[in-house]
Amino acid sequence: RETWKWTSFTNTWRYLARHMSSSHWDAFREAAIKVLSAPDPRVEAEGTARWLADPCEYSDDLREGMAEALAIAATFEPKSELNTGSMSAETHALLAVRKTLNDASSDWKRWAALSDLLPALAEAAPGEFLSAVEERVIANPAVVQVLFRRSGLFGKGDGLFEL
Repeated sequence: RETWKWTSFTNTWRYLARHMSSSHWDAFREAAIKVLSAPDPRVEAEGTARWLADPCEYSDDLREGMAEALAIAATFEPKSELNTGSMSAETHALLAVRKTLNDASSDWKRWAALSDLLPALAEAAPGEFLSAVEERVIANPAVVQVLFRRSGLFGKGDGLFEL
C-alpha cells in the first residue's frame, strides 16, 4: 500500500482553504469529529496482541491528517483569505476539538485512541484541550492509573507525555 503526503501542508491549506464555502467548513468540522471520535480496538489488546488487533475504522494517516488540518485551520494566517461563514476557522477547529474530547469523556480507551493526535489537538484548541485533560483525565484517578499502567500507549512510549 502506498501512502502519499503533502510536502507542505501549510501551503496546500493556504490554497485550498480560500476555496471552501461555509458548508464545506461545516462538513469538514463534522467529518473531523466523526474520524477522530472513532474507537480504536487496538487499545484494548495487551502486549503483542495489539499488533494483531483490528485497526480503527479510519486509517492512522487520515486521523493524523484531520488533527493536523484542525491545527492549521486554527492558526492559519491571514484570516482574511478564508471564507468561513459566520464562524472563524479557529472556531470550527475549537468546536471539533471540544466535541471530540467531550466524546472521549472519562473513558481511558478513547483517550488512548487519541494519544498520538493529542499534540495537534492541543495546538488547534489549547484551552479546550487543557480543560478536557483537567476535567476528564486528571480528575479521574482510574483513567490516569490505567493509562500509566499501559506503558507506551501515549505517544512513543513516553507514558503520559502529551498530558
